[in-house]
Amino acid sequence: MKTIITLILILLTPLVSFCQYSVNTFSDLYEEIEDYSSIALETFGDRSWSKEFELPFEFKYFDTTFTSFTLDFSGIGSFENQIDFSMRLMVFGYEFDNVTDPNKLPSDVRYKFGIEEGRQYLVVQYTKTRLISDPSVDQFDSHVNFQLWFYDDGDIEIRIGPSNLDNSPVYIPGEGFFLLTANAGPIPLGPQLALYHPFDESNRIEYNDLESHEEYEFNNYVTGTIDWWPPEGWVIQFSNELVSSVDIEENGDVFIFPNPAVDQIKIVSPEKIKSVSIFDMNGRFCLEHKGHIINTTGLVPGFHILKLEFKSQKIIKKLFLKT
Repeated sequence: MKTIITLILILLTPLVSFCQYSVNTFSDLYEEIEDYSSIALETFGDRSWSKEFELPFEFKYFDTTFTSFTLDFSGIGSFENQIDFSMRLMVFGYEFDNVTDPNKLPSDVRYKFGIEEGRQYLVVQYTKTRLISDPSVDQFDSHVNFQLWFYDDGDIEIRIGPSNLDNSPVYIPGEGFFLLTANAGPIPLGPQLALYHPFDESNRIEYNDLESHEEYEFNNYVTGTIDWWPPEGWVIQFSNELVSSVDIEENGDVFIFPNPAVDQIKIVSPEKIKSVSIFDMNGRFCLEHKGHIINTTGLVPGFHILKLEFKSQKIIKKLFLKT
C-alpha cells in the first residue's frame, strides 16, 4: 500500500517551470542486451527492488553531474539529497516472475555498462515484466519489455521492446495504465514520463502523448502520462541541450572577458561565431546572439552558461554576472 500511495503522489505532483531538455522520437531496431547482470538474482527475487548504480562515468543531468543514482521496479530514478523523485521513466509498477530456477530467467530486470559510438552508458532492461495488479498474466502471458539508457553526455532514452497487452485489463489504449483494486475499482496511474531537476522543484519537464504514440507535447505545468503504449522499436530520447552534443568540448583558444562581467562581454576566438545561446544555471534559456560582443544588461546577476556554436564545433563556457 505504501508503494501504491507513493506512485499516486508522484503522478499528482504539480509543475511550475521549464528546463533545457529537448525531446525526439523515432523508430529503431530493438535489441536485447547481452553479457548483463541480473537484478532478480542480485536481490534474491525481490520484486519490489531498488538498486543504487555506481557509474563508471560522470552522468550530466540538468546542470549537475552525478556518479551514482538509484532506480527501482517502478521506473523511478533518484539522486542523493534530492528534493524530489527526479527521473520518472514510464512510472508504474513492473514485476518480474517469481524466481524458481536461477539458471532460467525469462522474466527479469537486467543491466549493463558499456560504450556505444564513443559514449559510455548504463542500460537497464525490463525483460518480460508484468504490470502490477494484472490478472491476465497466467492466461494470456501479458507483459512489457523496455530499456532505459543513460549516456555520459546527459542523453536518456526509453526504447520499447515487444509487448503483449492485448488481453490486459490494466491497459486501455488511449487512456493508459490502471491499478486494479478490490474496493475502489480501476485507478488511473500513468505511466508518467518526466525529468525533474533534483535540487530545484521549479525546473521540470513532462512528456505527454496526444492522439497516438507518435504525437506528443512536453511542458512544465501539466502532469503528462503515456496513454498509448508504443510499439516495438519506438524510442523516446531526451537530450540535455547544454551538454549532450558529442561536438562539445572545452577549448583554450576561446576566451570571454571580462569574466566576471557587468553589462557587456566580448568573445575572442580564432573562428567566426555562428550563434551564442545563454542559459541560467537552472537551464532556462535567456537569450540568443550572433556576434562576438554581447550586451548582458537584461540578464540577472549570477552564473550563466554560454553555448557557443562555430562551423566546426560547439563549446560550453561559464559566465558570472555581477550586480
